[in-house]
Amino acid sequence: DGLVVNTFDAVSAIDDLVACADLAADVATAVRRLLVELLFWLRTEPGSFFLADAWTGATSDMPQLRLPVRLNALVGRARRVESGARAVRVAAADLGYEPIAWAIDDAWAHLEATLVDGDDVLGETATLLANDLEVNRAYLANRAGRGHTTSSDLADFLMIEEQLDPGTATAIASRTIAQIIADGIEVSGITPEIIDSAALLIIGRELKVEFETISRYLAPRRFLERRTATGAPSPSATRAYLDQELLRLATDRRWRAGARERLAAAPLGQAVDEALARTS
Repeated sequence: DGLVVNTFDAVSAIDDLVACADLAADVATAVRRLLVELLFWLRTEPGSFFLADAWTGATSDMPQLRLPVRLNALVGRARRVESGARAVRVAAADLGYEPIAWAIDDAWAHLEATLVDGDDVLGETATLLANDLEVNRAYLANRAGRGHTTSSDLADFLMIEEQLDPGTATAIASRTIAQIIADGIEVSGITPEIIDSAALLIIGRELKVEFETISRYLAPRRFLERRTATGAPSPSATRAYLDQELLRLATDRRWRAGARERLAAAPLGQAVDEALARTS
């Protein structure tokens, strides 16, 4: 947007190269961690997610098995972005303390490849999440029950619905959960009688809670819906977050378009284009 008033920054700085590479690596790392998590679930809980056929491949020795070959390849490409950023750092750090216009080709080649790879990784990941990945909600809900995932909200239920103090509610919830785990009962199997037996030991009386009310707190879908803070996993919170990010993306794209127009209209840009035309 104006003059670079420090001459070293104008002709010798490398922080812009490194910053671009680091940004690409940071994004690729976040994407890779998600993809590795999906691979882990596909290996350990094959029924949790389903990939479109385009993301899998059959093996000759086990034709009944389809491996997530394209997903594995995408993880490898994300790692390549991270290693490319490191290569940019090394190449940039090796530049002399001098004008770098005549020595920057190696660092720039690494950066260009890193940005191209990063863009490809983002595009392919977006395709996977939007079109080619099916989440088995029923399976995961059943798994949450077997794993007692939502049982942590039992204390909240007792505080909100039964007006118990936090210490008492936590004690009753802990004893209830320990009992159902010992008996091999899922969260959906928590009954008013089980809670009452724990309450008798803690406070000396039964609570007589409603079964339907317990279910509203411990059902996996309700468990997620109640988490509505900023960044929380409830559908409404997630949609609101995505709406805000789309607005930010639109703002960034307008800025980028305006910056390109200003650069194209700058007299220096015209002079460079004319000089390049003469030399070609």
